[in-house]
Amino acid sequence: MMKQQVLQQLSRHQPPFLSISLDTSRTSGVTERATELRWRALVEKLRAPWLPAPVREQIAETVLRPAPRSGPSGRYVVASADGVALDLVLPEPPVRDEIVVGPAPHLLPLIRATRQRPSYVLVVVDRAGADIDFVVGVGAEAWHRTITGSNDELHKVKSGLLSQRRVQARAEDSWDRNAAEVAKEVDAIVREYRPALVLVAGDQTAVAALQGAIGEGTRTLVRRLPTGTRADGASAAALDAAVKVEQDRYEAARRALVLDRFNSAEARQTAAVQGVEDVVTALGRSQVEHLLLHDDPLSTFAVWAGPGPEHISSSAQGLQAAGVTDPVRVRADAAIVWSAVAGGGEVTLLADTDRTLTNGIGAVLRWSDPSTSRDRVPSMPGHGEAFEDG
Repeated sequence: MMKQQVLQQLSRHQPPFLSISLDTSRTSGVTERATELRWRALVEKLRAPWLPAPVREQIAETVLRPAPRSGPSGRYVVASADGVALDLVLPEPPVRDEIVVGPAPHLLPLIRATRQRPSYVLVVVDRAGADIDFVVGVGAEAWHRTITGSNDELHKVKSGLLSQRRVQARAEDSWDRNAAEVAKEVDAIVREYRPALVLVAGDQTAVAALQGAIGEGTRTLVRRLPTGTRADGASAAALDAAVKVEQDRYEAARRALVLDRFNSAEARQTAAVQGVEDVVTALGRSQVEHLLLHDDPLSTFAVWAGPGPEHISSSAQGLQAAGVTDPVRVRADAAIVWSAVAGGGEVTLLADTDRTLTNGIGAVLRWSDPSTSRDRVPSMPGHGEAFEDG
C-alpha cells in the first residue's frame, strides 16, 4: 500500500491510536488457536479505557481473521476510538508481537515490511505470451495475469526454400507482435501501480523482444533474472530466490544513495543532523526531508508528543511553549517516524553494516538556517529511560 493511501486512511481518525503487530503465520504445527492465545496474552496488558467495547470486539475480529494464504505472515492493525483505521497483512511475521498506544500510530512494523519486500512486477515470457505476477504494496494481494498473444505463427524453420523463409519471417513477426501485446500490459501495470522493479525471465528471444517493446519509463525498472521459464516443472524456488536477490540489490542501492546525500550534506555542514534531540528539533520545524534510522525494536528512547504529528519535542516544556497543554511522553521511534511521514518525508532503515549515527538516527533536511544544529552531540535530557506503553 502506498504511503499516501496509508496517510489518507489514518487521517480520518483522531488520536490516541492503538497500533498492533502480531505473528499470524499459518505453518506446519501452528494453528489458528495458537494465534488466538498469543493475541489474548498481548491484549491482557492493554490499558486503554477510552476504547469502546464494540471497537475492542472489532479489533479482535480483525486481528484474528485468518491470513489469506498459508506460510509466514503477520498482521498490522491501527485503530482509534472510532474503529479500525488500517488493516494489513504483512509478508513476514513482525519482529515481535506488540501493542503500542499513543498519540502517534506506530508505523515501524509497516516500514520494516516495506523494506524487506520492494514492490515488483514479475514477467516470465515465451514466444506465445507471458505470465505476469505483481505485488504492489504491503498488504496487497499478489495478482496474476496470463497473456496469450493473438499471433500463432510461432515456429521458426531452418533457412532454405523461399516458402520456408516466408514462414520464418512470419514467425519472427508473430513473436514481435506477441511481445508488443505483453509490453502493453506491463506498461499499463507500471503506470497504474508504480512498482519499484520489473523483473523479466524466460525465453531469451522473447525477453529481448519484450525489452525492445516496453516503454521508456518501464525500461528503466527492468532487471533480467538468470532463471525462470513458463515450462511445466520449472523451479519456483529458484525463481523466488532470484527475485529476492534483486530486491536486496534494489534496497542496498537505495540506502547507498540516501547515505551519499546525508554524508555530502554533513561534510558541507549544511542540511544534515544526527542524534535524537537534533532530529526531533528539525521535525518540529518541518525541516526533515529524509529520516535515516538504525532500527532497534528494543529501543527505550522517549520523546514528548502532542495531538498532531508536528507536535514533537525532547521536553514537555518545549511543547507547552508551543501551546500544547497536555504533552505525552511516548516511544521515540513511533513519534519520530509518524512526524516524518505525516510531514511528507521519507524513511530509510539502515543496515547493521551502514555507517553509525548518534543514537542511531539522522536526517537530511529540506532547508537549514543559522539556528540549525551543526554536528553537536545531544544531551537528550530524559532519554534512555525505560518506556512502558500505557
